[in-house]
This record gives sequence, structure tokens and C-alpha cells, in this order.
Amino acid sequence: MGVNSRKKLGRNCAQSAPANTGPLSVSPDLRSRRELFGKITLASLTVFAATLAVLYFGYQPVPNSDFPAFISTAENILSLEAPSFKRTPGLGIAQILLSNFMPGPHPQLTAGWMLNTLLYIATAPLLYLVGRRVIGRAAPLLVILVLINPWSLYMLTQPIVETSLVFFLVLTFFLILKPSRWTYLTAAIASMFRYEAAVLIFIMLAVDLVRNKQLRERFWAVAFAGLASLPMIVWLLAMFVIRPGNSSLAENTYFDGYLAAGTSFATFADYIWQTAAAPLFMGTSGPACASITVVSKIVLATSLFGALTFAVYRKNWRTLALAAFLIVYYFLHASRSFTVDRYAVPVLWLTLLLAFKGAADTVTTLKQRLTIPAVIPVALLILTSIVCTMWALTLLRRLPSWPCFTAISAWTSAITAIVAVGLAITRIALTRCRILAHVAVLTVLAVVIVSNQIALCTVLGDGKTDYEFKLLADWYREKAPQNAKLATTMPHLLAIFAPDSEQDFVPTRRIPGDILNEFTQNALRRGITYVAWDSRMGLYPGDKYYQRWNMQKIAPLKVARDRASYEFITQLKTDAHNYINIFRLTADENTNQNAQTARTE
Repeated sequence: MGVNSRKKLGRNCAQSAPANTGPLSVSPDLRSRRELFGKITLASLTVFAATLAVLYFGYQPVPNSDFPAFISTAENILSLEAPSFKRTPGLGIAQILLSNFMPGPHPQLTAGWMLNTLLYIATAPLLYLVGRRVIGRAAPLLVILVLINPWSLYMLTQPIVETSLVFFLVLTFFLILKPSRWTYLTAAIASMFRYEAAVLIFIMLAVDLVRNKQLRERFWAVAFAGLASLPMIVWLLAMFVIRPGNSSLAENTYFDGYLAAGTSFATFADYIWQTAAAPLFMGTSGPACASITVVSKIVLATSLFGALTFAVYRKNWRTLALAAFLIVYYFLHASRSFTVDRYAVPVLWLTLLLAFKGAADTVTTLKQRLTIPAVIPVALLILTSIVCTMWALTLLRRLPSWPCFTAISAWTSAITAIVAVGLAITRIALTRCRILAHVAVLTVLAVVIVSNQIALCTVLGDGKTDYEFKLLADWYREKAPQNAKLATTMPHLLAIFAPDSEQDFVPTRRIPGDILNEFTQNALRRGITYVAWDSRMGLYPGDKYYQRWNMQKIAPLKVARDRASYEFITQLKTDAHNYINIFRLTADENTNQNAQTARTE
């Protein structure tokens, strides 16, 4: 192969056009080497995902407080009892079935971790294949960014629905882009994991109606969409039959507060930025931090708008299908009166994918319409490499000062660097791409990796979130008399680690009273022996659950000392900000008569 042909190959590889631009645009030899690189990339990313999944398995011993609710819904369904309709039953059923094969004292929790592990690993190759169809050779970078995203790893450690939903979203869009009628099945399953996934059925139907011009094909598309909707239709019908007293769908489902006063359009947009873009460039302080924040928000919004604009202009149904789900998902969650950051996690991969697509389409259009001297791209690549190298070194020096810097997070960064450099070297060797472009990309990725290390400290911490409740369960098993009742805000978490005493854990919110004295009398009436005050809820009076559960009634118990009717036993502490005060409840002279009267009623 001559020098001129090699230069052409270098230019072709440096472009960001999709790999399937055209079978005649490259030689058969180059095409075969690109296919080999694709296979190596697919395998490497899968192994990379598996390594991260193993590293973070069980990293968070105490699950999110919503986990027992998923299990409870599924248990009710399997026991033919009326469930709560706030959550769909798919995740809980999968975890219960898998728990039959799990060892240990809490098999359902282990099953939740295992399910997340398997689906996280399976998501990597699927996301690569989806990305390759949409953004071409930038797909490996997308997958790496999604896999190491702190929010992706955080939800990997939490046995709740986000990781499963990401898998089914990616799988469904992979089948949509393929295309395949199996999409309707995966969309139906996804809708049983979370309500908003039902939108996938309508997106697939719209794609089928646009793609197929024959009446027969369109008929089958409508038929398959109807069949895919049956599980959700049956679930909703059951809701109105079993809970006829509630006329509003939102009152029964995950979307409580939907379209209520105080919606969260700006808040949820910020959550999308926080989960998808903010971890890429964290760690900068001072005015530079504010500037980077503003610039990154503008770039993200502009890229997403560009992706949608070019998709509409070019009638690109692939991008339109992806954008349609992101838009609907945004409005569903932004229309709620209450939302949290983790609700944006299922679409962080989609946000990055569309941002990549919008940026690539914009750059390609500018290159086609403007005459740019060849020296300018080269100069920009060199400048990018220098600036990002200095930036990464600056952030690297700050890492030891972060208190949550752990060995696992360090291994995450090291393995990411090895995979990225290895793929870059392999690509250069196989496809003879220009080295300078890859050096620039690697220096940008170096900034992202170091920044991600800081974001991991912020989002995942040391894995001890809510660990004080496990300490409380351990204390109860070891110290409390048999059948002694304990009032706590998180009885469902304690039941995971002390299942034999589940009936002895009483929710604090179910003991009425507006002040401590009223609470005390009602607690004695219920036969409560111990009361646990926790900082998780007690230190945040502005939290909606603090107000909804009227936690002000036990606010005096945040002081670890004896008081009337309360003997301070011990304080269980994870750190200075996360602790539980345990009190033994006794009837003093003022409450004894009231308590005795209450027990005889």
C-alpha cells in the first residue's frame, strides 16, 4: 500500500461518520480490519463492565429504602394479595425468583445485587452496538463514559429499578434500530419494571408505521403494539378494581404529585445535566468551576437541540425515536411536584448519545459549508492535548485531599485508563488512524477519568450510606429482649438484617402525636420498648418526609441524654453526620396512669 493511500486511510478513520457509511468507501482489507477492531472492542467493553460490576458488588451493604417496597409489591402479586400500585411488579418478581439461588442471610438483597450485575454487564455490548449505529466510531468512548459514570455505578450498587430500566431501554432501542419485532416484547417487559417505559411501545409503533408502507405490515404493527400493551392494561385495570376509592391514576402510581402545583421542569433539567455531564468535569474550584458549569450546560443543551434539529431536517427516524423517548421521559418527570436526581439516571446514556450525535452533525455540517485550512484542526488537536494534560495533572494533585478516596475508586480509574489506551493503540494498529487525534481524545479522557474519581467520592462515598441502620439491626439482635418493640423510621431496612424480628419493628410515623409527650403516651399504648432517633431523617426538617411523617414530635431525642420517660442507651454512629440515638421507653409518674388506661382499652 502506497503513501498516498495510507494518508487517505488516516483521514477516513479520523472522521466521525458512522461505520456503515457505505461498503464502497473503503477497501475490503480495511473493512475486515475495522470489523476485527469492532469485535475486539465489543469483547473489551464487556470484560470492562464485568470487572467494574465485580468491584462494586455489595459495595453498599444497606440498600436504598425503596428496595423493600419493590419486593413487597411482588410478594403481594405472587401471594394473590392486593398490592400497592405505586410501583410495577417486574423488578420485585425478578429479584424474588433469583433469590431462590442466592446464598447468605438476606438472599433477596443479594439477588438484587446479582440482577444489577448481570444487566449492567449485558448493557455494555448492547450500548456499543446502538452507539455504533448512531454515532459510528465514537461508540467506544460513549460506552466508557456511561460505564464509569458515578451515577451508573451508584445505581449498580442499589438493588432498585434504575439499572434494570437502563438495560431494557438499551435493549429495546437496539432492536428498534436493528429492526426487530421482538422490540414489542422487550418494551412490554420494560413497562412492568417502571410505568414510563410503556412509551417504548408507542415509539416502536410510530417507527413501524413510518418504516412500513404496506397496509398488511402496518396492521401487524398495530396488533403487536396492542399485545405489548396488555400487561400494562391489565395492571391498570386491576388498580381501578382493587383501589376503586382513588379516582386519580397519579394517586396510586409512581407519579404521585403528577402535574401538581410546584412542578420541577428546571430542576429535572438540572438533574439530567448533573447525572450525564457534570461528572465529566468535576473538581475545579473558584470562578473556573462556575464558568465550566455554564459552558457545559450550554454545550449540552446546544448539542441535544442540534441532534433533534438535524434529525427532523434529515428525517432520521433513528435519532427521532431516541429523542422522542428522552423528551417524553423529561416531561413525565419534570411535571411531577417532587423529583430526585436518581430519576435522571435511566436516560443519562441517551443524553450523552444524543449530545454526541448533535455535536458530530454540527461539526460535519460546518466542515462541509466552511473552508477550513488544514492547519487549524491540527492546531486545535495540539492545543487540546496540552490544555487537558495540564488540567488532568492539576486535578490529580487534588485527589489525596478528598476524604472518600478509596482503593475501589482508584482501581476504577486505573482500569478505565488501561482499556482506553488499549483500544486506542489497537485501533491505530489495525486501521492506521492518525495518532494526533487519538492523543487528543485520550488527554480529554484523562481529565474525565480524574474528574470522575472526584465525582465517585461525592456520589458513592465510602459505601456506608445508611449503614447505621444495619448497626441498629445488629444491636437489636444482640442486646434487645425477645419480642421487644422498637420504633424507627426505617423498619423495612431493619427487617432485611433481622428478618425474624420484622413484626417487632414499628414505623415511627404510625405512632400519632404532635409533641413528644403525646407520642410517648401513644408509644406506651402500643407497647413500645425502644425508640430510635436517626439523623437520616431527624436532621432535615425541610425534607418532605420529615413534614409528612411529622417527625417534629420526636425532635428532642436528637440530644443523646436521659429525659422524662426516655433512658438513653447508646449512640450508633457511622460518622459525625450519620448516627442513631437509642432510648428505652419507660412510664414515669405523669404517663404511667395514662399508659395503664390505654392498655385496658
